[in-house]
This record gives sequence, structure tokens and C-alpha cells, in this order.
Amino acid sequence: NEVVLRSRGDVVARIHSGAVEAAPDPTIRPHWQIHFTVDDVEAAARAARAHGGTAHQQGLGSTEAILTDPDGAHFTVTCKGAA
Repeated sequence: NEVVLRSRGDVVARIHSGAVEAAPDPTIRPHWQIHFTVDDVEAAARAARAHGGTAHQQGLGSTEAILTDPDGAHFTVTCKGAA
């Protein structure tokens, strides 16, 4: 299950339900996933890398990418108008 927070129709955050807090794998625990809408996903991924971040799950022409900032925080960028 998940709860989706939208602003003017755009997804800005999701919380995913998962195993109880004691689960050894933090990816299956409930957690927030923050979303930002951008004009160009590839440009956002390049900017993240240029400033010490990392791009994950992003390919040429992607409408979405999961990025990590230099401190290790994960967030998602989605192309404006993408579902």
C-alpha cells in the first residue's frame, strides 16, 4: 500500500507501507519517497552528478529518475506532464 501526496495534480511525495520497523531491510520498511517535477529528467540527473550526487534507474529519454544527493538522501525527479 502507499499514500500519495499531490500538489496541483503533481506527485510530490509517497509513503510506501511495508514490513514492521524491525525489518532488517530498510527498503521494505514504510518510508517517504520525495518527488520533484522537472522540465528535463536527463538534465536533472546530469546536475545531480555534477554536484556530487548519483543517478539511479534513469535511461536515455526517461520520464523519471531516482537520484541521491551527496549526503545519501534519495529523491525522484519526474518530467512535467508524465503520469
